[in-house]
Amino acid sequence: MNSFNVWFSLLFIALFNEFQGNGKVGFYVEAIRGNLAERIEDHNYMVGIYNEEVRIVNGSQTMGAGQCVGVIIDPYKVVTAAHCVSGTYLNITLKFGSLNHDEPLYIHDVIIKEEIFLHPEYSIYRYLQNDIAVILLKKKIPFGQKIGKINLVERGYIPKVGESVSILGYTQLNEETTPSYFPSNLRYVNSTIADFQTSRQKNSDFNSALFVDDKEQFCVSSNDGKPIINMGDSGGPVLTRDNKLLGIVSWGMNEPEYLYDIMTLIPAYMDFINDPVQFTRATYLRLGFIKEDNPL
Repeated sequence: MNSFNVWFSLLFIALFNEFQGNGKVGFYVEAIRGNLAERIEDHNYMVGIYNEEVRIVNGSQTMGAGQCVGVIIDPYKVVTAAHCVSGTYLNITLKFGSLNHDEPLYIHDVIIKEEIFLHPEYSIYRYLQNDIAVILLKKKIPFGQKIGKINLVERGYIPKVGESVSILGYTQLNEETTPSYFPSNLRYVNSTIADFQTSRQKNSDFNSALFVDDKEQFCVSSNDGKPIINMGDSGGPVLTRDNKLLGIVSWGMNEPEYLYDIMTLIPAYMDFINDPVQFTRATYLRLGFIKEDNPL
């Protein structure tokens, strides 16, 4: 990551603590409330992301740990939510090939400054706009029955209201201390695409600062009046009925009357996903952050 991304990461940590303190919005990590998956072979594209970071609590630095989810899209590339890998992390570890990441089949320790590419216009100012990152690994992921990749939807794919989707993650909600969660075997939940305008209006009614862009995001409905995600599994895949990657989990509301969860729309980011290095350089040139003769 370059200095520009690091600056945003520090600001994110400050806002992380501010928003957690009010108990209203939990947008930094999300967790799946659903059924247990039976075989990792059916979901071998799943990656557990575990990190250690420096957090700012009441003005003081403290150590913390967290987890998110990534998705394998080729032997060298994992996609996840930008906010999962944008902190002041000391270590980020990827775990592959298991329903429960206590016993992963394969582990990769990320080279943070060289393998992580946040979307160059990722922003926490507008509630996690462009909330996507590519982890571009220097070492090839060892594919097999339990570790593989998932195909993306086609460029230009537009999700339709009522379309069925599945969402996966590695945590389980602790109902007694909502919104607490604890690690779990892989879980999945089935849902549908929500009406975007209704979702955007609901979010705006709750907080006028909640900005949602239908060119980059889409909304998923609740499950029988209950939220389907909570804290713990951002970056997890949102899959179409034919098992293609449509989106990744970004953020949602912890208030029960606002039951629309926001996902990052994969087709909007094909150029970034295909070549994050070149896309980032081109964006920084366009925005004037670097000059033509400067390296990224």
